[in-house]
Amino acid sequence: MNRRIWFLAVITLILTVALTACDRHSTSEKKAATAKIEKHLAEKYEKEFAVKTADDLFIHVPGELTGDAVGFETQAYPVDAPEETFKVEYWEEKGIIEDDYINHLMAGKLKSELSELISPILGRDIKIDAGYDNGAWGNMPDTKYTPATLTGDYDYSALVDVYVKQTKSIDKMAEAKNIDLIQRSLLQKGIEDVMIAFYYMSPDEFELIEQIRKEDEENNLYQICRASASCIVASGRVDEGEVVDGYNQILAEFDLYREAPYQPVE
Repeated sequence: MNRRIWFLAVITLILTVALTACDRHSTSEKKAATAKIEKHLAEKYEKEFAVKTADDLFIHVPGELTGDAVGFETQAYPVDAPEETFKVEYWEEKGIIEDDYINHLMAGKLKSELSELISPILGRDIKIDAGYDNGAWGNMPDTKYTPATLTGDYDYSALVDVYVKQTKSIDKMAEAKNIDLIQRSLLQKGIEDVMIAFYYMSPDEFELIEQIRKEDEENNLYQICRASASCIVASGRVDEGEVVDGYNQILAEFDLYREAPYQPVE
């Protein structure tokens, strides 16, 4: 009898989980939601987007095995930039559509501003990666932000990597001063949360790494540079409007960390 009860309990659990995984919206409802999302994005950003057919958006209910379907989720990308895929959530009951395409736009603005700021200070060829961290839970950016939002008004942490073409031996004291000047200049622009790393590399690495990145997206330049003996790493940090890593800290931690040599993908 105990075995039978145990068996029925297991079957009930499996059926419960299986039913939870079932679709909560019909195919026609998903198509209608997809069309609504596509229209919303086009109006918000004034450009055309390709939107994948929406699926159910679930939230976990504490203490229960099942989740509630609260709307739809999908992915989309600008027709003129298919590499810029982003997530969209449509909270049906609230009538709110959230997306993180604004992160792409703000990162583009930030890269442009960084290039104008950093190039004259360093006086060398540079490449810049920039993005934003919306939090540990993968939260969507607030819907109050629009394409007109300034980088100083975008209330998320900026993550910046600057790659510098180094043709001669590096003066760490001078570079520490440059990094400190750059991060304090960003703070003056209203960018109050930023982690910024600088990678000083040989001309060959500077050109080659860009190619490696295109071929192998799983290995970023940070990992590759730290594994190279001829690439030097330094960083600065501003948190909640305060400089965390000033000149002395930047200089003290210059080129501290290394990794195992990078192995290109065959």
